Amino acid sequence: MDGIDKDWVMCGNRRFVNYPDLKPGTYTLHVKACNSYGVWNETGISKTIFIAAPWWGTWWFSTLAVLFFLSAVYLLYRYRLAQQTKLLTVRNNIASDLHDEIGSTLSSISLSSTVIQRKMQDANPEVKTLLQQIGNNTDNMMEAMSDIVWTINAKNDHFENIVNRMRAFAIEIMEPLDCTVHFNVNENLLNLKLDMKQRKNLYLIFKEAVNNAAKYSGCKNFWVNFSRRIDGAVMLQLRDDGKGFSVSDKENGNASMGGNGLYNMHNRAAEIHGKLTIKSDPDEGTTLELFISA
Repeated sequence: MDGIDKDWVMCGNRRFVNYPDLKPGTYTLHVKACNSYGVWNETGISKTIFIAAPWWGTWWFSTLAVLFFLSAVYLLYRYRLAQQTKLLTVRNNIASDLHDEIGSTLSSISLSSTVIQRKMQDANPEVKTLLQQIGNNTDNMMEAMSDIVWTINAKNDHFENIVNRMRAFAIEIMEPLDCTVHFNVNENLLNLKLDMKQRKNLYLIFKEAVNNAAKYSGCKNFWVNFSRRIDGAVMLQLRDDGKGFSVSDKENGNASMGGNGLYNMHNRAAEIHGKLTIKSDPDEGTTLELFISA
């Protein structure tokens, strides 16, 4: 048989031949025979054999399978895109509602507390203290609410928005203390996008570190450096030239040195699968490094 046998095959007295496992296609079978005197028919005969492919092996089935697969991938892409768009819409609506409803209410409480304090100059000291606590707690809640609204709002997912908010916060806290803020960000990070959890914890770690430096370090310079390693991880380095501290004291929970803040920073870093290291010694300043896979 053409394409199967390399040479003639002697069948003896058999009047049949077996070719198992033939693939679909067209084959030509050539047959020669001899008589009882051993004289061969050199011309022989030929028979064309066609083996049809099963339906799952046809070209049209393969085409339909490919089209079905591509359609499924496209529909999955459209579904995920629709879900992401829906999620972004929900996030923006929540941010708007928090800002408009709760934020305005807190602002009213803070303003009312201030007005009452001014009008009650001769009030009982205990009443004044309570009013001050109400004002301070309201201001803290407004600040926390502002952070939550900023975190939820989808337009802030771009890294550049994170950097701008960090820079503004650091300058607002440190410059009134006569501390110069040095901010450096690699340009290849500005188009990076972090998810909401990463962005929230990154900012709150930064905020805690800035507040600790402002309260305890007495530094005159505060450096903020954002860079990206070869493996793609984002590195945030915060450094000051303040009086420093013993890291072991903070790790043991020395409240006067912000031990709880350090504990919270480590927890936030773990939540986003990051790595946080803090190096400091008395009179040697402090360096904080945070690595995040992005």
